[in-house]
Amino acid sequence: GGKVILTTYFTARDLSNVRITWRQRYGDSTNWRSLPSNDMYRTLLSDIDKNGVMSAKLFIPSLKASDVTDYKAMIFLSGQGQNSSTISVKPARATVSKVEAVFEGSPASFSVIIPGDDKPSIMFLHHNERNKDIAVSIPEFSSAGPFTITHRLERVSFSDGGLYSFRIILESGLQFNTETTQLKVKLMCKP
Repeated sequence: GGKVILTTYFTARDLSNVRITWRQRYGDSTNWRSLPSNDMYRTLLSDIDKNGVMSAKLFIPSLKASDVTDYKAMIFLSGQGQNSSTISVKPARATVSKVEAVFEGSPASFSVIIPGDDKPSIMFLHHNERNKDIAVSIPEFSSAGPFTITHRLERVSFSDGGLYSFRIILESGLQFNTETTQLKVKLMCKP
Protein backbone atom coordinates (compact mmCIF):
# COMPACT_ATOMS: atom_id res chain seq x y z
CA GLY A 1 0.00 0.00 0.00
CA GLY A 2 2.99 2.36 0.39
CA LYS A 3 4.50 4.68 -2.22
CA VAL A 4 7.74 3.69 -4.01
CA ILE A 5 10.08 5.80 -6.14
CA LEU A 6 12.78 4.03 -8.19
CA THR A 7 15.58 6.10 -9.74
CA THR A 8 18.19 5.33 -12.38
CA TYR A 9 20.89 7.72 -13.64
CA PHE A 10 22.44 7.93 -17.10
CA THR A 11 24.29 10.35 -19.36
CA ALA A 12 22.70 12.09 -22.34
CA ARG A 13 23.54 14.96 -24.67
CA ASP A 14 20.06 15.95 -25.73
CA LEU A 15 16.80 15.56 -23.80
CA SER A 16 14.70 15.42 -26.98
CA ASN A 17 16.18 12.05 -28.00
CA VAL A 18 15.57 10.29 -24.65
CA ARG A 19 12.83 7.72 -24.14
CA ILE A 20 12.41 5.43 -21.10
CA THR A 21 10.52 2.16 -20.76
CA TRP A 22 10.44 0.60 -17.29
CA ARG A 23 10.38 -3.18 -17.12
CA GLN A 24 9.25 -5.42 -14.26
CA ARG A 25 10.34 -9.00 -13.58
CA TYR A 26 7.51 -11.47 -13.18
CA GLY A 27 7.30 -15.21 -12.80
CA ASP A 28 10.70 -16.89 -13.03
CA SER A 29 13.92 -14.93 -13.35
CA THR A 30 13.88 -14.71 -17.18
CA ASN A 31 10.47 -13.06 -17.69
CA TRP A 32 10.25 -9.27 -17.91
CA ARG A 33 7.33 -7.11 -19.01
CA SER A 34 7.15 -3.46 -19.98
CA LEU A 35 5.11 -1.31 -17.63
CA PRO A 36 2.41 0.98 -18.97
CA SER A 37 2.61 4.69 -18.22
CA ASN A 38 -0.60 5.33 -16.28
CA ASP A 39 -1.84 6.20 -12.77
CA MET A 40 -0.31 2.96 -11.41
CA TYR A 41 3.18 3.60 -12.87
CA ARG A 42 4.42 7.09 -13.76
CA THR A 43 7.80 8.04 -15.20
CA LEU A 44 9.48 11.41 -14.71
CA LEU A 45 12.68 12.50 -16.47
CA SER A 46 14.98 15.10 -14.93
CA ASP A 47 16.77 17.82 -16.82
CA ILE A 48 20.34 17.18 -17.92
CA ASP A 49 22.82 18.55 -15.37
CA LYS A 50 26.10 20.34 -16.26
CA ASN A 51 27.89 16.96 -16.43
CA GLY A 52 25.38 15.48 -18.88
CA VAL A 53 23.74 13.29 -16.22
CA MET A 54 19.99 12.91 -15.93
CA SER A 55 17.64 10.61 -14.05
CA ALA A 56 14.50 8.63 -14.75
CA LYS A 57 12.15 8.04 -11.83
CA LEU A 58 9.39 5.45 -11.69
CA PHE A 59 6.58 6.39 -9.27
CA ILE A 60 4.43 3.58 -7.90
CA PRO A 61 1.85 5.45 -5.77
CA SER A 62 0.32 2.36 -4.12
CA LEU A 63 2.52 -0.73 -3.90
CA LYS A 64 0.82 -4.09 -4.42
CA ALA A 65 2.24 -7.55 -3.61
CA SER A 66 2.93 -8.10 -7.33
CA ASP A 67 5.08 -4.92 -7.34
CA VAL A 68 7.57 -6.46 -4.87
CA THR A 69 10.04 -7.66 -7.50
CA ASP A 70 12.91 -6.45 -9.71
CA TYR A 71 12.85 -3.51 -12.14
CA LYS A 72 15.10 -2.03 -14.77
CA ALA A 73 14.78 0.87 -17.15
CA MET A 74 15.31 0.47 -20.87
CA ILE A 75 16.92 3.77 -21.83
CA PHE A 76 16.65 4.77 -25.49
CA LEU A 77 19.10 7.48 -26.62
CA SER A 78 18.79 8.45 -30.29
CA GLY A 79 17.16 5.11 -31.01
CA GLN A 80 19.80 2.98 -29.25
CA GLY A 81 18.56 0.99 -26.22
CA GLN A 82 20.45 0.15 -23.06
CA ASN A 83 19.27 -1.49 -19.82
CA SER A 84 19.90 0.07 -16.45
CA SER A 85 21.10 -2.00 -13.53
CA THR A 86 18.41 -4.01 -11.77
CA ILE A 87 16.61 -2.28 -8.91
CA SER A 88 14.93 -4.58 -6.37
CA VAL A 89 11.83 -3.66 -4.38
CA LYS A 90 11.73 -5.66 -1.18
CA PRO A 91 9.04 -5.59 1.49
CA ALA A 92 9.71 -3.61 4.66
CA ARG A 93 9.23 -5.72 7.75
CA ALA A 94 8.96 -5.01 11.42
CA THR A 95 7.48 -6.96 14.30
CA VAL A 96 5.52 -5.09 16.95
CA SER A 97 5.30 -6.71 20.37
CA LYS A 98 1.97 -7.16 22.07
CA VAL A 99 1.33 -4.50 24.73
CA GLU A 100 0.18 -5.69 28.14
CA ALA A 101 -2.92 -4.11 29.69
CA VAL A 102 -2.00 -1.53 32.33
CA PHE A 103 -3.77 0.43 35.05
CA GLU A 104 -4.36 4.13 34.62
CA GLY A 105 -1.35 6.08 35.92
CA SER A 106 1.07 3.22 35.15
CA PRO A 107 3.70 3.15 32.39
CA ALA A 108 3.15 1.28 29.11
CA SER A 109 5.95 0.08 26.82
CA PHE A 110 5.79 -0.42 23.04
CA SER A 111 8.51 -2.37 21.22
CA VAL A 112 9.34 -3.06 17.60
CA ILE A 113 12.01 -5.25 16.00
CA ILE A 114 13.31 -4.19 12.58
CA PRO A 115 15.30 -6.90 10.77
CA GLY A 116 18.03 -6.19 8.22
CA ASP A 117 20.91 -3.74 8.07
CA ASP A 118 18.95 -0.59 7.14
CA LYS A 119 18.95 1.39 10.40
CA PRO A 120 15.95 3.44 11.47
CA SER A 121 16.62 7.20 11.31
CA ILE A 122 13.25 8.67 12.38
CA MET A 123 10.41 6.97 14.23
CA PHE A 124 7.01 7.87 15.62
CA LEU A 125 4.55 5.95 17.74
CA HIS A 126 1.14 6.69 16.23
CA HIS A 127 -2.03 6.63 18.38
CA ASN A 128 -4.85 5.90 15.93
CA GLU A 129 -7.76 7.16 18.04
CA ARG A 130 -6.19 10.57 18.62
CA ASN A 131 -4.41 10.64 15.23
CA LYS A 132 -1.33 11.70 17.20
CA ASP A 133 2.34 11.00 16.46
CA ILE A 134 4.74 10.69 19.39
CA ALA A 135 8.44 11.08 18.55
CA VAL A 136 10.47 7.99 19.46
CA SER A 137 14.08 8.33 20.58
CA ILE A 138 16.33 6.00 18.57
CA PRO A 139 19.41 4.63 20.35
CA GLU A 140 22.84 4.50 18.70
CA PHE A 141 23.40 1.07 17.16
CA SER A 142 26.97 -0.20 16.96
CA SER A 143 26.20 -3.25 14.86
CA ALA A 144 23.92 -4.49 12.10
CA GLY A 145 20.30 -5.43 12.71
CA PRO A 146 17.97 -6.63 13.85
CA PHE A 147 17.21 -3.38 15.66
CA THR A 148 14.98 -3.40 18.73
CA ILE A 149 13.45 -0.09 19.80
CA THR A 150 11.22 0.46 22.81
CA HIS A 151 9.17 3.53 23.64
CA ARG A 152 7.64 4.02 27.07
CA LEU A 153 4.64 6.16 27.97
CA GLU A 154 5.25 7.08 31.61
CA ARG A 155 1.78 7.67 33.03
CA VAL A 156 -1.09 6.55 30.82
CA SER A 157 -4.62 7.83 31.23
CA PHE A 158 -7.79 6.06 30.15
CA SER A 159 -7.87 8.13 26.93
CA ASP A 160 -4.43 6.70 25.98
CA GLY A 161 -6.04 3.33 25.33
CA GLY A 162 -6.50 2.17 21.75
CA LEU A 163 -4.58 1.13 18.68
CA TYR A 164 -0.93 2.10 18.15
CA SER A 165 1.54 1.56 15.32
CA PHE A 166 5.07 2.70 14.57
CA ARG A 167 5.82 4.99 11.62
CA ILE A 168 9.42 4.26 10.59
CA ILE A 169 11.81 6.02 8.22
CA LEU A 170 14.99 4.04 7.52
CA GLU A 171 18.39 5.53 6.61
CA SER A 172 17.81 4.44 3.00
CA GLY A 173 14.75 6.72 2.88
CA LEU A 174 12.25 3.85 2.92
CA GLN A 175 9.17 4.77 4.96
CA PHE A 176 6.55 2.39 6.28
CA ASN A 177 3.96 1.86 9.01
CA THR A 178 3.88 -1.27 11.14
CA GLU A 179 0.91 -3.39 12.07
CA THR A 180 -1.12 -2.13 15.03
CA THR A 181 -1.10 -3.25 18.63
CA GLN A 182 -3.74 -2.43 21.22
CA LEU A 183 -3.17 -0.76 24.57
CA LYS A 184 -5.89 -1.51 27.12
CA VAL A 185 -5.97 0.88 30.06
CA LYS A 186 -7.80 -0.34 33.17
CA LEU A 187 -9.43 2.10 35.53
CA MET A 188 -8.37 2.06 39.18
CA CYS A 189 -11.36 1.26 41.37
CA LYS A 190 -11.66 3.41 44.46
CA PRO A 191 -13.27 1.95 47.58
